[in-house]
Amino acid sequence: MAKNDFKAFATDRNANVMSQEEWEALPALLSGFTAGKASSAQVNKAIRQASFIAAALAQFVSDKTQRDVLDNGDLPGFVELLGSGFAVEYLSRKNPFGDIKSDGTVKTALENLGLRASGQYTDNLLFTGPDGLKIQVFRRTLANLTTVGVVNSVPVTFPVPFPVNCWGVFSTKLTWVQITNSCEWVSNTGFTAQVMMNIAVNTNTSDAMFLAIGY
Repeated sequence: MAKNDFKAFATDRNANVMSQEEWEALPALLSGFTAGKASSAQVNKAIRQASFIAAALAQFVSDKTQRDVLDNGDLPGFVELLGSGFAVEYLSRKNPFGDIKSDGTVKTALENLGLRASGQYTDNLLFTGPDGLKIQVFRRTLANLTTVGVVNSVPVTFPVPFPVNCWGVFSTKLTWVQITNSCEWVSNTGFTAQVMMNIAVNTNTSDAMFLAIGY
């Protein structure tokens, strides 16, 4: 068990200390003892108030860090331990960031981290990460030719243009499983979807979902 050298003074219930009411009314409370002799009850009260808080703080640090808090005059060392104790208490979480959710401040927290999302639970989702990273997920209805094996080129525009560049676009078909779809000629504003029928089906449109990543 870690050791704490700092002990509160005059904490016994029968200790010779003046009452709180007398202490708060004492003229020397603001000026200090400037002349004459202070009674032992007055001095004991002053020492107890200071030592009580010092002992409590030292015990907190010792308990949280599991390290000895020694009365050795090493002020920088204690300040370092104090910071470690606060880190254990307030930065180590059993339920990480659960308080942020309960406070209803998730949106603000994400913005502070550079993380933003818009259009959630729709067919057009934009996620913005730190350093300008952007991810777009969106749905489009594409025109396809009814002739098997013939490609139809369909221009597709991003919901939001990428300010600098788009790294790539990925697609998943949603309706007719008979189509083949690829994304070609990608720019920061859009791309060309290549749609081809694999099996003859009497329809000239198909739905697909796209994921685009850029910055």
